[in-house]
This record gives sequence, structure tokens and C-alpha cells, in this order.
Amino acid sequence: MMHIRRFFLTIAVLFFVSLISGETTAAEYRLGLKVNHTTVDASLERIGAVRRGNVCIGVVGTYKDTDYWTAGGKVSMTSNQLHPDFQYGVGFKGLGGNVEQDHRDEDLALMAFTVDLSYDIPPAVNPIPLPIDLYAGVSMAPKPLCFSDGKTYGDFRLGTGWYIMENAIIFAEYRYTEFRFEDVRSVYDNIALIGYSVRF
Repeated sequence: MMHIRRFFLTIAVLFFVSLISGETTAAEYRLGLKVNHTTVDASLERIGAVRRGNVCIGVVGTYKDTDYWTAGGKVSMTSNQLHPDFQYGVGFKGLGGNVEQDHRDEDLALMAFTVDLSYDIPPAVNPIPLPIDLYAGVSMAPKPLCFSDGKTYGDFRLGTGWYIMENAIIFAEYRYTEFRFEDVRSVYDNIALIGYSVRF
């Protein structure tokens, strides 16, 4: 129980620091929903400009049929200083949840490091009139940052976004997730998701 309390306290501190980080312009919000026949993934993010980049804070959640669910928060800093079409970000993601498999029930609480990359395809090489971007991301939580029944955690995301409107994007994404628990048991998940995100 003490580990769970420490986990949620850490998330609260990260959100508080993000909120007072000194945004220079009005923030915008991004609401996303991705699904397949067994999985629902939702997110709500607040994005504000700071010196030389953006700060993004948000809540995320994933539910997969009877296999597992996770929910939590994330905070990251993003920038495109290397190239206007190339955006990269680093941050943290805190998750809690439950994994059920083979008649076993495991509780999950973790704090993961995150790295995200995205690239806007230039119009000169884009074969269609819609703006397209490619993105990838990875999250990793080593043993010291996994609490409750968890031992390690990792996920990898690879996808593409199609800007059907100025403030709306359609996504197609592949995601691999791995949960490891103290009993050395591992749970793997490979899924493909489709959905959209709107900004307001």
C-alpha cells in the first residue's frame, strides 16, 4: 500500500510542476480515441508553449476486453529545433492498472520514461493532398520504478496520422506492450488500432 501511495504522489508532483512551468501562450487541448475489436485507448492532453518547445500533460487509459486495463497520467517536453518537420519529446508516464491472464490477477503501478518522435512528410514527396505524419514512441519502466506486483514494463508504438482537417487527425497505429511481474511471468500484447484526435 505504501508503494501505491508513493506512486500516486509522484504523479501528482509531476502534474503540479508542469502546470507552473511558465507557458508563454494560451494552451490547446487534444482529445484522442483509438480502438480495435477488443481494445479502447483514450487520452486527453493539454499542450502549452514554453521557451524552445512545448509542455504536454495529460491523462491516458487503455482497456482490453478481459485481459487488462491501465490508467494514469503523463508529462513531456517536445521540440522541433533540429528540423521544422521533425518533432521529438522526452518525459514520464505513470500508470496503474490490473492484468488478468491464465486465471491470475496482477496489480500494476509504475513510472516509465518516455521518448516520442514524429515527422511531417514534406508536400514535395507526399503522394496525396492530405498532410501526413509518421510517429514512433517508446516507454520503459525498470524494476525500481515498478511497484505492487510489477517487475518491469515496456511499450513501443509506431503509426501514421492523416490530417483530414486542420484540427482533426485520423490515426493507424501498431503497439507492442510487455508486462513483467515478480513471479517472472510475462504478458505480451500486440495490437493494431485506428482512431482520431481533435484539437480545440
